[in-house]
Amino acid sequence: MEDFLTEHWWLLASVTYVSGFLAVAFWEMAAPRREWSVSTLRRWTNNFAVFITSAAATYLLIPALTVGFSQMVFTRSWGVFNVLGHDGLWVVVAGIIIMDFAQYIEHRMMHQIPILWRLHRMHHADMDYDVTTGFRFHPLEGILATGWRMVIIATFGVPIVSVMLAELLLIAMNYFVHGNARVPLDLDRLLRRVIVTPDLHRVHHSIEKIEANANFGSVFSFWDRALGTYVAQPAAGHKNMVIGLEGFQEHKHMNLPWMLANPFLTPATVAITNPEQAQQVNMETKIKPSIRP
Repeated sequence: MEDFLTEHWWLLASVTYVSGFLAVAFWEMAAPRREWSVSTLRRWTNNFAVFITSAAATYLLIPALTVGFSQMVFTRSWGVFNVLGHDGLWVVVAGIIIMDFAQYIEHRMMHQIPILWRLHRMHHADMDYDVTTGFRFHPLEGILATGWRMVIIATFGVPIVSVMLAELLLIAMNYFVHGNARVPLDLDRLLRRVIVTPDLHRVHHSIEKIEANANFGSVFSFWDRALGTYVAQPAAGHKNMVIGLEGFQEHKHMNLPWMLANPFLTPATVAITNPEQAQQVNMETKIKPSIRP
C-alpha cells in the first residue's frame, strides 16, 4: 500500500480535491439542508478567489510537506513508534487517530488563543454555509497548521501511510462536513456516533458563542464527546440558526480584500466603511483583542 500511495500521491490528492468538491456541490444543490441567505454567486466567487489567489499553494503544499516530512522522520528514526520499533496495521490505524486528535487540539487552540483566533475567524465570518466554506481559510492559518502537523509526526513517528491516508481523509471530510446538504436524520444519528456530519459541524458555525465553541472535530466525533465540547443541535434549529460572527454580518466581509484583512481588523474598525472615520477611530481608541466566539 505504501508504494502505491507514494507513487500516485499527487494524483490521489488531486482527484480527492476535485471529486470531493463536485460530489458535495451537486449533493447540496439537489438536497439543500437550508436556504442560502446571501448571494451564492458572490460568496462562491470570493471563496474560490481565496483558494486561487492565496491558498491554492497551501492546499496542495500541506499534504505534500507532511508526507515528505514523514519520510524523513522514518529514515532518521524519530518519534515514539520508530524508537520502539513498532510497525504493522495497528500502528497505521493509531497514526491516523493521532493525526485526527492533533487536528482537534489545533482547532481548539485556534479558538482559545487570541492571536490564533484572529487567523481562524476568517473561516467563521462566512455569512452562509456550504461546500465553499471549506475553502475559506486564511493562508497564514494553513502555514501554522502545517507546522503543527510536523510536530506531531516527529513526536510520534507517524508512519507515512498513516499521514497520507489521514490527509486524504481530511480533504474529503472538509468538503463533506461543510456541505449544505440534507442527511436523513436516522442516518445522521448513526454516522455522528463515529464521524462528524454536516449537521454536527454546522452547529460550530453558529453566531451563538456557546455553539461556536463546540464540535471541534474534523473527522471523528468522539473527541468532542469525550472532552465535553459536544453540542448535538443548534438552539434555533438548523433552518433558523444564524451563521457567522457578530460584527462581521455586513456583506463587505464576503469580498476578498476584507477576507484577507480579517486577522488585522479590530472591533473598533470592523463595522466602519468610511476610511476617514476608521482612521479617526484608530487614533482615538486603544486597540483591543477581538472577542472570540
